[in-house]
Amino acid sequence: MVASVLFWDASVHLLGPSAGRTPSRTETAPSELTVQAAAGKAIEAQWSPPEHGPAPDSYQVAVVEVANGQTVALTQVWSPEATVGGLRVGEQYRVVVQAGEGLATSAPVTVLADQPPDPPFAVVASQQAGTNAIDASWTPAPTGVAATGAFVQLYGGGGGLTYLGYLTCQAGCTGAVFRDLAYGPHYTVRVEPTNSVGQGPAAVSEPVDLVDPCPAAGAVTAQATCVAVDATTPVGATEHRAEGFQNSIYPESALLARANALKPYSWRGAPTYQAATGVLDWSSWDAAVDTGAQTTLLLSNLWQAETNTGTGARTPWSDWVGYSHWVTDTVQKVESSGHKVSYWEIQNEPGGIGYFSAADWAASTPADYLQQFLVAYQAIKAADPKAAIIGPSLSHFADYPGEFDPHEPDLVTFLNFAARHGLRLAAVTWHEIDDDLGPLPRDFNEVPANIEDHVAEARRLIAERPALGDAQVWVNEYGQPSDYAIPGWTLADIVALEGSGVDRAGRSCWPEAAVGGAPVNDCAAPTLDGLLESDGSTPRPDYWVYAIYARMTGQLVDVTSSDVTVTGLASLNGTDDQVLALVGRNVSCLPAVNLNCPQSTPAAPPPATVAMTVRTEWTSVDHVEVSIVAVPPTSGALAEPPTVFHGPVAVTKGMVSVPLPQLADGEVYAVTISR
Repeated sequence: MVASVLFWDASVHLLGPSAGRTPSRTETAPSELTVQAAAGKAIEAQWSPPEHGPAPDSYQVAVVEVANGQTVALTQVWSPEATVGGLRVGEQYRVVVQAGEGLATSAPVTVLADQPPDPPFAVVASQQAGTNAIDASWTPAPTGVAATGAFVQLYGGGGGLTYLGYLTCQAGCTGAVFRDLAYGPHYTVRVEPTNSVGQGPAAVSEPVDLVDPCPAAGAVTAQATCVAVDATTPVGATEHRAEGFQNSIYPESALLARANALKPYSWRGAPTYQAATGVLDWSSWDAAVDTGAQTTLLLSNLWQAETNTGTGARTPWSDWVGYSHWVTDTVQKVESSGHKVSYWEIQNEPGGIGYFSAADWAASTPADYLQQFLVAYQAIKAADPKAAIIGPSLSHFADYPGEFDPHEPDLVTFLNFAARHGLRLAAVTWHEIDDDLGPLPRDFNEVPANIEDHVAEARRLIAERPALGDAQVWVNEYGQPSDYAIPGWTLADIVALEGSGVDRAGRSCWPEAAVGGAPVNDCAAPTLDGLLESDGSTPRPDYWVYAIYARMTGQLVDVTSSDVTVTGLASLNGTDDQVLALVGRNVSCLPAVNLNCPQSTPAAPPPATVAMTVRTEWTSVDHVEVSIVAVPPTSGALAEPPTVFHGPVAVTKGMVSVPLPQLADGEVYAVTISR
């Protein structure tokens, strides 16, 4: 559980109705109030909003000694949880939570001396259906000292005794997923609960065997990967939520034609600031609007352009009043200009290096960036109370302080801050762009697979803080610099984003080292975030992944793979007569053709055998037309993906076995099946 540690302030009045206030009939007590002892001579309390009526904006929480009925702590919180510390060891207390005129009172709980948390119960490990991944779940100890996180370890090999790796989780998580494992017997998961004191006793799962779901049959060997498309099981409408892009669009007609073919869902950037005149050039922005995409304006881009002295932007905290006035004036000028802005973004990658001068960045703290967000949020709302504001746009998915960098705020701290100040966000945002989690992982799991974990955690954190409102979840940049130009990795990102149910996501852009040519900044050149050559017209291989993704209509359907490094996405069109599927592979970042990949990276593995089946409801036909085109992981231009197969394929009781060629690392196949 995540909450601030609160201490008694004797100047705060006791709980009670406001003078002259008439209680609303819809107000009832908070429900499901639970309490437990915590480290720091503390009590943790959690509850649910009242079952009837609207959720309150805040709660008052009191801690009462059972022995004498004295209130020893009192505070106001903006989410249904609180931690109260500084209590007496061995004393019994009750927690009273008030919402409006409704009160809930807990059972007594005894404060314990500082000690590690008690072990969890019922650690369960199981194979994720159809994959080489293990799901682990556990139940926190219902009494005793609570955990605030867990250190989760995986063991395997002979007898399940070989240590393989670990995951850490924060904010009271009760599950983890280990991916990309070798099929075989005797995996176990060991969960050590953690709190501020240290690690508590561990609990271990029963052994679990990973069974290869890809059988050895006919030409398919036991080393093959099975990809199964079930066109009879829809999983959601085709909304192309990962078709988001950044700055690099220009109003040339050729580029716009290429962009329109991708059906952009969203665009993020800012108009160009003309330093000589102080005028904003909206031509590129309006070109993005004309694609039909919703737009997000980055205020930090304009602030940097207007205040940069050559070493970096001026820090907002050097003059809060001036910064606030600038934000309000900028929003008013933009909105009065008539140019379309769907959303406002305050700061790109707060705490990241390179925006302010080196000295200003080194002196900055997470508290500075939180206060910047509050000041700018209030200034935007002063200009337009209905403005839709997103944030915090972290450069990493960090869920505890200092996880990646001590200057950057983490998501949990930010959401607590936003809830405490009543900030109603249109979307909670972060970036999935860290090379340490891509082909060069620092942890057991890699992106893109763990994007699904991050989105699920973000939704849980938002739901636990009703003061935030109904915020969407966006990944407003995805794609690491070492792999974002490789088709197989691009598809894997899209598959993970679609599978996560994220509300929208935008492709990142990077300075790109070109094989045999000068480096190109894909964020500034008219390359459509690296999808086109520098002429702004000629496609590169990655472009075709997005173009084929954009052609998916109707319903997305279920796709499973027996290997996490082989991913797939498929759709059944609205008339149920065509299946369109993308299948790709992502293992290395291909140093032979990709200069953004460290040259010390191991070479790509050999091509893989992939057994692809498609289940349909076409039981009355004996054959279908199958077309397969290849998107190779090559550098430079690719005018059209080459066709590698076209012809009739037999249908047996609605099942189609696709004659997929061997799949190279980084390659993508697009399969069209028509009846």
